Amino acid sequence: QLSGFIDEEVSPLSWLNDNVFGLLPVSMMASPEGLAPCLWRRDVTAADALANLTAGPSCQRSDAVVYEFQELENEVRFDFALSAGSGDFQRTMTAVGIGRAESLTELSTEYTRASHNIWGKHAVSISSDIVYEDATAAEILLWRTRAKALPYRVINYFISREHAFLKAGDVITITDTELHLTDQVALVRSVIWQENQPLLQIVLVEDPPRDKRKQG
Repeated sequence: QLSGFIDEEVSPLSWLNDNVFGLLPVSMMASPEGLAPCLWRRDVTAADALANLTAGPSCQRSDAVVYEFQELENEVRFDFALSAGSGDFQRTMTAVGIGRAESLTELSTEYTRASHNIWGKHAVSISSDIVYEDATAAEILLWRTRAKALPYRVINYFISREHAFLKAGDVITITDTELHLTDQVALVRSVIWQENQPLLQIVLVEDPPRDKRKQG
């Protein structure tokens, strides 16, 4: 839930870019109809997959696995509830990576703790003029730390034309015995044509807490 007002002329897309998109797991992508929002879901499971791919003649890995170390975040301070009178933020909520949450203004998840244990502390501060609800602030922190707590594993595959319908944001599973992947959930980052064949780039949806429970 977002609240606020616009008191000067601005294009809708500019306002969304400056105020909204940074709070949500979305990015703007080119589509046949023009720019369209692409939702990047991190809570997906194999049941959400639109295709189940297996490395082989019709799904050939084109190069090595790449680890992308985006700006990791496992401690995020979020200032919100702006006072129009004072110009100060009235509320703060923080996602932490050490220990358990000790108050209603703190969140601690398996992902922030796993990230802190592996990579150490990575703290950032964010704010918003249009968030006033604690529940909304918590949702923003939960998706943000889920998406940014760990590095990405990115893989490219040449796939058969029957799977060329896939697009950015779609969910698939990939099985690749050479990489010890079995029905691994992944998000499609892009599909481009190269050498008259679709080249699929995927991002694995890592879930160390889930994998640890499976091993247990």
